[in-house]
Amino acid sequence: MDIELLGASEKEHKESVEKLKKILFTFNLSDTEQDTIVNLFMKNTGHLYTLDDIAQRMLIAPRTLQRQLRAEGLSFQALRDDWLNQQAMNHLTQDNLSVEVTAVLLGYSDTANFRRSFKRWFGMPPEYYSKQKKRLKLPTSLTKYKSREVP
Repeated sequence: MDIELLGASEKEHKESVEKLKKILFTFNLSDTEQDTIVNLFMKNTGHLYTLDDIAQRMLIAPRTLQRQLRAEGLSFQALRDDWLNQQAMNHLTQDNLSVEVTAVLLGYSDTANFRRSFKRWFGMPPEYYSKQKKRLKLPTSLTKYKSREVP
């Protein structure tokens, strides 16, 4: 989609690209809403999506998305938290990144908010988790999302 359209103005090019993106998104090849949402998270790392953001990207109403997730036994908040805590764990342990860098990579504008979320997920502050991972034999990564293909 980065190919220039011959004879098209900048405006026409942008409109065409947006139309193509909408068409391509309607050909969703995933089996579940969960797969679709995780793929969006993977494609746009560094952005903290809301339910409304995801619904808009999927071209459906937020309430419809909630119903579809509930039919899969999920909630958007649980799915987003699961994705974020997996990524946080990987950044802090495998990549040995600082808490501040990890917070930014996950889309947090404030490190304090990231620290609160991390403590809610793991029951300890991220600094403690990073320093004690070997002593406590904490898992250093989870492969739940690593095997997924991102189209």
